[in-house]
Amino acid sequence: MSDADDPDLLPEDHPPLPDPEDLPTPRDLAIAAAEARLDGPGLRPAPTPPPAIELEAGWGDHALDQLEVLRADLGGRRVGIAISGGGSLGSFEAGVLRFLYDHAAIAPVAIAGNSAGALNAAKLAEGDRPGGPRAIDEVDRVWRSLRINADMWEP
Repeated sequence: MSDADDPDLLPEDHPPLPDPEDLPTPRDLAIAAAEARLDGPGLRPAPTPPPAIELEAGWGDHALDQLEVLRADLGGRRVGIAISGGGSLGSFEAGVLRFLYDHAAIAPVAIAGNSAGALNAAKLAEGDRPGGPRAIDEVDRVWRSLRINADMWEP
């Protein structure tokens, strides 16, 4: 202990020194620093995506026409989805899946994926919960909750 840390050398009105066990760990400090760097308006997504109908209201005629073509093409067909891996590409895939579920209104009969795609596939395979969140909403929630690498492994 240095002289500066000796409680007997501190002025009487000095607040008590913290217990070393109450101090944050280096891991806690690293996480706090990473979260501070990541914090900002550009990285804070909306808590819930707007309904598909609201998004489509702002689309042009050509986009809406193409959406109807896609829906007509898919209508009555059995659809399966194969989702590739690729680490952070899984978050991009979540957006593509959101479009397919919300706008193209697919209901796949088979879902497969590997690596990051397997994370998405597993959540979709759980299916919609009666009275609970839709499977696609759970995929979205998972990716929006991942802020730092350690989040992938934390419960």
